[in-house]
Amino acid sequence: MNATPDGRFRITVIPSGEPWNENCYLVADTVAGESIIVDPGGRADVICAAAESAAVPVKAIALTHAHHDHARAAAETARHFAVSCYLHSADFRLLRKAPFYSIAFGGRPFPPVANPVALETAQDVALSSGAVRILHTPGHTPGSCCFLFPGFALTGDTLLNHRVGRTDLPGCDRSALLASIDTLLRSVNDRDILYGGHRAPWPAKDAALWWASVRESAPPLDVFERESTHEDAQ
Repeated sequence: MNATPDGRFRITVIPSGEPWNENCYLVADTVAGESIIVDPGGRADVICAAAESAAVPVKAIALTHAHHDHARAAAETARHFAVSCYLHSADFRLLRKAPFYSIAFGGRPFPPVANPVALETAQDVALSSGAVRILHTPGHTPGSCCFLFPGFALTGDTLLNHRVGRTDLPGCDRSALLASIDTLLRSVNDRDILYGGHRAPWPAKDAALWWASVRESAPPLDVFERESTHEDAQ
């Protein structure tokens, strides 16, 4: 578990393990006394148990995008905590197809999300403190978003530690992704910590320096490569 310097936010990483090594995040706001679960792509029972042990009521499930490795447990966790699942509406179509992709690429069932709520109509992702800023960052998917908090950001598969999101999948747009990363790095502070959908977190200052040197040839995350651990990706 990580915490912001002022102790307000606690960020718990709940990794999905192989084959996707996706990072689900539980973000607890100690001031508001609420938490959100972002990108529940692993086992629902593990994610729910971690959230319950944190003892901060879950107010929402939020998805940075609708790929199956980030959303496979969304329906189950939303049902368990009796909360809504939030997603940018540009990814609603992709979410409807996610169960098919989950079986085709991972051989795993994907309970469909029945009634996702558009992030555009719920800018605070149900946190009463209004601490979350939603930044639409299309490119990896049409509805990809980053969630900006005071001191840190959850960047999904838009920008990862020394990698960018893939743009060779249906609905991807490399030019849009490059522009979105430009916007993201202008929207955070140097001392903010960026938590990606895979790989280890890293400081926004390091990300900006790396991006300036590789923008036109930035390597995408290949989901079939061995994912770095939180130690060796630093």
